Amino acid sequence: MNSRLASTEAQLLQARLPAGTRVVFNARDFTIVDLIITPKLATRCWIGFDTDRDERVLDVISALYLRNRQIAGGCVGFAETRGDLQVWYAETSESLGMAQLAMQGACTAALFPYDQWRALPLIRVQTKPDGTVDRDQLGIRDLLRTAPEKYRLGRVKL
Repeated sequence: MNSRLASTEAQLLQARLPAGTRVVFNARDFTIVDLIITPKLATRCWIGFDTDRDERVLDVISALYLRNRQIAGGCVGFAETRGDLQVWYAETSESLGMAQLAMQGACTAALFPYDQWRALPLIRVQTKPDGTVDRDQLGIRDLLRTAPEKYRLGRVKL
């Protein structure tokens, strides 16, 4: 893919995400973005696509971000497969229930009345003290491992 085409595709992806969000890396099967949580803090997220590359997952992320920025800031990965949305969550386990409800609400808000996705139970991800995902704790076949290691997922300072 030439650089002009890649740049245009990244701009189109960025247009579907909340203002201030930036595309860090874009590949055929996944994209890495920074969701701005505060002026000096962002969460670096992995967004995985299946074979149909349904980019409505970006609309769901935008709905979650606009409805509850704190919960969106705890999400480090998103993947849609055949109407099911899988989310990797890096905050405390006490907030998992609220995050699950917020995620299902975002699916409904972004897609109603034309479609309905189911938010699968969130996958709790261990983080290092600096707030980045601890790759050593991920399963060998965990989809988050497809993100290049240099793009440390999780909290990043701006």
